[in-house]
Amino acid sequence: IEEWQKPFETAGFKNAINATNLYGFNDWRLPSKDELFGLVKPALSPKIDTTWFVNFSTTTAFQRFWTATQAGTPNRWAWSIYFDSGTAEAGNTRYATTSVRVVR
Repeated sequence: IEEWQKPFETAGFKNAINATNLYGFNDWRLPSKDELFGLVKPALSPKIDTTWFVNFSTTTAFQRFWTATQAGTPNRWAWSIYFDSGTAEAGNTRYATTSVRVVR
């Protein structure tokens, strides 16, 4: 197995989720930068609508959320979104402090 496909990497995490057939589905994916950044609401704090995302806390907002959008090379670099500041940042997907949420 390639290093970037291990469960602690973004692609590996997605593959592990799909292997479990989560909620009866195996076509989960990471959202794109545009999809995740589209959830940013600049007027709110945190910068996401907590009416729709009820489990989203102020603590959660300080985490980075990885996207599927690659950010240059090497291929382990991708864009992430911060919902505390409403910003996007490119970084190495091996950072353990970053969260991954899958979508369908």
